Amino acid sequence: MIRRAQVPLIRRFVVVAVIAATSVSCGASATAPGSVVGPTPTGSVQGPARIDVLSHVSTALPSTRALRVYLPPGYDSTSTRRYPVIYFQPGANGFVASRSASSSTLSWGLDTTLTTLIHGGQVPPMIVVGIDQLTQGVITEYTPPTAFCYPVTVPNPIPAALGDKYATMVISEIKPAIDAAYRTMPGRSTTGMLGSSAAGMESFFTVITNTNTFGLLGFLSAATCAGEHISQVTAVNSLAAKPALRVFLGVGGSEVSGTLVRMQDLYNAMIAKGWVQATDVRYDTVALGGHNEQTWSIQSSQILRFLFH
Repeated sequence: MIRRAQVPLIRRFVVVAVIAATSVSCGASATAPGSVVGPTPTGSVQGPARIDVLSHVSTALPSTRALRVYLPPGYDSTSTRRYPVIYFQPGANGFVASRSASSSTLSWGLDTTLTTLIHGGQVPPMIVVGIDQLTQGVITEYTPPTAFCYPVTVPNPIPAALGDKYATMVISEIKPAIDAAYRTMPGRSTTGMLGSSAAGMESFFTVITNTNTFGLLGFLSAATCAGEHISQVTAVNSLAAKPALRVFLGVGGSEVSGTLVRMQDLYNAMIAKGWVQATDVRYDTVALGGHNEQTWSIQSSQILRFLFH
């Protein structure tokens, strides 16, 4: 039985907290449930944003984890408008308002970035669903199945790779529940995934193998298992035709050379398949950026503007 405040009852979810999404710089601490922070907006959309923190119990990938649902400014002032949705992983690293003031890990600051962009009319109001990673097993659930992740010459190196089950959890459990609970635009052209490092690898895998569900992808700073980037390129080369998929690829210029090569190889494969730079694919490098949330935070506004331009 699921208990949920203010929206219809749905399976597997229970609201555990509601916090405000701030419009200040990264590093702000979480505010009290239901509080409103930030200046009065002056852009095309009025009102504060908020974040619902939900608990999801999965059967596809047995686990219980938090979902952090960013609801944009104006969501509560209308009962009819519907919104595009981005599924982000790992959710705990996405939002300033969901990080502890004492946390040693910076966030992407998606809540502050999005609220600023929406108020300024630079992107449409949207919902972001942050899917928390597990404390244990994060690498296995972000690792695609062996056949996808490794060349055939590598004999079953990670039997516990659970990326296919993670994808099933998102598509068959989380997305239907979010669509039922919130006013989403559920079509593929208004549904995307976003992630970096191992979470970016899983985002790529989920989207490229389910383009009937997703039409938007943000993939930063590839973290790969042995030979995995070969399979990423192979996956693109093996597509019967280029799907209607808008993709942002990004990397930090100071990352290890292998990461730079992986992202460049993937970009080249997409161009060869028919994607067009600055039209439906964009590849950006942050000159001095590293493999960290600070760099990904810098890229977040570019990602959102490109995916929704």
